[in-house]
Amino acid sequence: MKKQVTEETKKILLDGGFEYEVKLMREAIAMYMERNLDLYLSAFLLHLRNLYEFFYGSKKDYYAHAGHYIKSWESRTATKEIKRWNTQINNFLSHLSYARVLEVYDYYPVTMLYIHYRGLVIDFLGELPEEYMTQKLKDLLESLKYEVEINKNMEKKEMRCVECKRIIDTKKDKWVGLTGDYWHTECIREEVRKEGLKQEVSDNSK
Repeated sequence: MKKQVTEETKKILLDGGFEYEVKLMREAIAMYMERNLDLYLSAFLLHLRNLYEFFYGSKKDYYAHAGHYIKSWESRTATKEIKRWNTQINNFLSHLSYARVLEVYDYYPVTMLYIHYRGLVIDFLGELPEEYMTQKLKDLLESLKYEVEINKNMEKKEMRCVECKRIIDTKKDKWVGLTGDYWHTECIREEVRKEGLKQEVSDNSK
């Protein structure tokens, strides 16, 4: 028999489990960007999947959902693109699915996914009723907002394509980046792709 979920249960879950998932998501992507190892990519995607379930998944009482804290979040639905990547995470990482053999694996747009979920967390914490907001969550919100500002400042820097030497327009061009180097998507040589340029970091999103 399942134990009853109380208001105190919900508070503890947010301050503990939810904060943990966001923290690990951030740490995993930082390590992946630095070392480009599948180990860190897998960790990032698994924590991303847990956040997908929290923001878009089942609204059953025993599975935490954003709508349990903010009524208006019950109706939020994922975009077709976000659903697509969550399905791939399920098929190629969370489950030993035959999709690993029968379907095509696409490289994850890591930065786009991170920006999307970071934005969700910021919006959610920004609307969270005061009775659920702890100091740990307040610190998390401030840290994420500060990160956004740092990213905006970085975008102002001039970035040139390694291959063609033209300046990359981060708002218009399709581009990829790895360990400080950047390419227009159309400029990436086949041998560079084979070496592991896995994160497509622009889809003209935020």
